[in-house]
Amino acid sequence: LLGGAGLTVVSVDERRFAYPLSEPEDALRWVRSLYLPDLGRRRCRAAQRVTRRWIGSSIGIPLRRLVATKDR
Repeated sequence: LLGGAGLTVVSVDERRFAYPLSEPEDALRWVRSLYLPDLGRRRCRAAQRVTRRWIGSSIGIPLRRLVATKDR
């Protein structure tokens, strides 16, 4: 995809960050932070109920950073 746009990947960095779920509010905040444009209220509440069960653990959030340069 990047090559078709005239770019070359220089480096790729992957990291995992832990988001601790210490309190019920942490679980609700995590669900609300997700971009879920077509999720109805019923399914959102169900996701919040499930996430509340994870209190005392953490959720791994993977991130990837790509650095690309423009081909000459």
